[in-house]
Amino acid sequence: MAQGHPAETPEQRRARRAAVKKPTNVGLDQLLGHYLPAMAPAAQVSILHRASGMLMFLLGIPFVLYLLSQSLTSEASFAQYSAVVHSWFGKLVLLALIWAFCHHLCAGIRFIILDMHFLTEKPQAMRSALVVLGASLVMTAIFGGMLLFS
Repeated sequence: MAQGHPAETPEQRRARRAAVKKPTNVGLDQLLGHYLPAMAPAAQVSILHRASGMLMFLLGIPFVLYLLSQSLTSEASFAQYSAVVHSWFGKLVLLALIWAFCHHLCAGIRFIILDMHFLTEKPQAMRSALVVLGASLVMTAIFGGMLLFS
């Protein structure tokens, strides 16, 4: 018999072990399709903060540096830059980067406030997470509107 459960039969031990939830790896498709919408707002903000940071680092820096180099090289390259920025694909990439920046900024401010031990109670933390999600979407709508209608 196992220690700690002297009267437990092997079948009971197997059933007890099977009832314990084991951690599983979650793929990106599962995360976006099933887990993320069901998570608490604080968890969503945390995951989206990491995703927005990766998006800005992997896509934002190269794209913005490319646009900057194209705008400064010559008059012909500026025309190419202008064509990229005014295309639907360029505007879509810039809109994604605007969201990433706005969300990362708002979530970063929230995390700094949490690190200073403010808003750490569960109801306050949930409200602040909802504020971050809402503020980042409002900021994205404002700056995205300026991008799309310019």
